[in-house]
Formats: sequence, C-alpha cells, structure tokens
Amino acid sequence: MKITLLEIIKTHTKSPREISVKSRFVEDLGFDSFSMMLAISDIEDAFDVAIPSSQLSNLLCVNDLYEIMLELEVTSTTEENVA
Repeated sequence: MKITLLEIIKTHTKSPREISVKSRFVEDLGFDSFSMMLAISDIEDAFDVAIPSSQLSNLLCVNDLYEIMLELEVTSTTEENVA
C-alpha cells in the first residue's frame, strides 16, 4: 500500500524531491489545497475507500495519510468480517 500511495502522490507534485513518508505536503512537495484534493480523490479511487473530511486537516505529511489509510483498512476488514 505504501508504494502505491507514494506513486499516486508523486503524480500530483512538481517537486523534484524524492517522496518519502516524512515528506510534508506543502513545504516539501508544494501541494496546495487543489492538488491535495486531487491526490486524495485518486487515492480514494485506487484503494476504494473514503477518507473522512474531518481527517483532511490533519494531513501534514505523507505518513499522516498513510496512518489514516491503515486505520481505514483495519475498519474495512473488520466490517467485512462482521457481515
């Protein structure tokens, strides 16, 4: 999941810097609100998840997004097991 996440983020930045989980969206990768929403949309499509809008303001670096994705994966798996 982490590699796919990094690849999607890379398609939305013009920064020549290498992207890692420590990369900050605004300061390191040059994201603005529009590019962030495009990236989030592509990530949601790729992983078939919906990132809660309440979580978006907490996304400062790639690892923040990765942690949310892990939580969503656990929630999704738990919901499937209950059904």
